[in-house]
Amino acid sequence: MSWYVDSSAIVAVILDEPEALKLENILESAPVTSRLSKVEVLRRVNKFDETLLPRAQKVISQFQLVDMTESILIRAENYPAQITVKTADAIHLATAETLSLLIEGVITLDKQMAKNAKKLNLVVFEVA
Repeated sequence: MSWYVDSSAIVAVILDEPEALKLENILESAPVTSRLSKVEVLRRVNKFDETLLPRAQKVISQFQLVDMTESILIRAENYPAQITVKTADAIHLATAETLSLLIEGVITLDKQMAKNAKKLNLVVFEVA
């Protein structure tokens, strides 16, 4: 099984942040992310340092990208008020929830997203 990885963790890998070392083995096991991550990651890297774009493309190519289907979007739209994440993170959570039987859990560096993933009974890989 693989892990669902959100854009915060992918960016950490691209930027060689200390947290990324803990993700190294997991990223070798066919990780999964939303197609949304590609947009988020490439935009963030381009704003930070455009010379890292080739590295970002290479890292993203290691992921199985999951399309934002109508059912995923409807799930994200209908989260109750107790799920306190922004729109993009709701899409990540809805994608991970949809894949829950196929993944180990969620990898994120975003504390709010991790808290909400747990509310949805998703396993969260503790990086920090």
